[in-house]
Amino acid sequence: MLDRRKQLSIILIGISIIIVLFSYPFYKKEELKVNNLEENPSYFSFLKVEKDGTESKLDTMPDKNSGYTLDLEKSSCNNGATLGFDGLLWQIKVSNLTKTKTKCKLYFKPRPTLIEQIEEEYQKENGVYLVKHEENYIEACDSLSCVGYIPEINDKYKKSEYRYKGVNPKNYLQFNDELWRIIGLVNVKIHQDDGSEKIEQRVKIIRNSPLEEPRTWENYGEELSINDYDENINPLSYLNKSYFNTIKTDDQNMIENVDWNSYDSLAGEIDYYGNSVATKYFAERQITDDVNPYLNAYIALPYLSDYGYSLDNSNLLQEKCYLNNGIFNWNNENLAECRNNNWFYLTGLQNSEWTLNYFFDFRTFKIVTSILSINEDGSIENVDLLPQYDENGEISDMEFRSRLVRPTLYLKPSVIVMNGDGSINNAYVVSFN
Repeated sequence: MLDRRKQLSIILIGISIIIVLFSYPFYKKEELKVNNLEENPSYFSFLKVEKDGTESKLDTMPDKNSGYTLDLEKSSCNNGATLGFDGLLWQIKVSNLTKTKTKCKLYFKPRPTLIEQIEEEYQKENGVYLVKHEENYIEACDSLSCVGYIPEINDKYKKSEYRYKGVNPKNYLQFNDELWRIIGLVNVKIHQDDGSEKIEQRVKIIRNSPLEEPRTWENYGEELSINDYDENINPLSYLNKSYFNTIKTDDQNMIENVDWNSYDSLAGEIDYYGNSVATKYFAERQITDDVNPYLNAYIALPYLSDYGYSLDNSNLLQEKCYLNNGIFNWNNENLAECRNNNWFYLTGLQNSEWTLNYFFDFRTFKIVTSILSINEDGSIENVDLLPQYDENGEISDMEFRSRLVRPTLYLKPSVIVMNGDGSINNAYVVSFN
């Protein structure tokens, strides 16, 4: 009787060992990393999904350069296993493998352009930190301040825009091996192949931190340009010459050459006009038959409206900071929320930073007389470019007119997302398609 029990025990142990051996690939592993699905063909099935929703089965995993990427939202595994994906390593990770016969169904979709990614992200997060400005968002503009130029601007810039707002939205992006932030999907003037100009949407980005060395502006009394100035006296010349050459060639190819609206009709009227962010937006874009000063360049500086529109989208802050108080008052102690709930505002800076808001001599509309800067306390300063001389005839205020520079640029529409979700620890990694 004892021998029969021993024999039965041995048989049961043997069966258990066989079961464990056969189920081992997906049973005893807590995690499986796969670079080529041919390594484990029985565990996976994979499909390709086109933009129109058409599905087709695939025999193998698409190549990294195929133009497709894993759709994590649509893909899934049974038995509670979870999927992860690294688009740079082109590696699929399956975690929580605690049961046998686990199967994963993997869907591959076309890689999205950065524009498509922003539009898709807006649909997901429902306007919390990524907000769509419709064509009629000019109603936030003070009616008195906007009289005379809203219609002509609205005709030219009537496409909607998407803007990132709040303390820490998911707008991080790797560019030139540095951390940058996405301002939004905004309207900009683009030269067409036939020589005409057209307002189109482009992704606008800004370096997360200023360049280390402040730059001085000394070109008072000269027409706005980037080509005719010593880089040491014109930040725009520096950005489009020496700094541009420090950018990797592949990333240089992503930058769109655009017409920057360099004229702020109300830059010099900070006490009465210009308090409304919407007012600044349209003042920056005011173009008439007689006044059309623009800067054609790859890299420039942010507009003051980029700072203003980055405020948190809560109704309470919108009313407090936009309607009841102007952007020029955000340094006040009782308006600390306005600057501190704004990702654009950098704390701890030891200097102010330049904007692209110019004020021109009304006699010519070509000579720059002053430029707005954003100060360390969140206030806005109208920096007079007219130099001050000492008793020896030397310029005495050079240091006063030195400010930090945050390079700002627009990306071409064919830039695609290779990896990331826009968070600070998983910034978007992009490539030129």
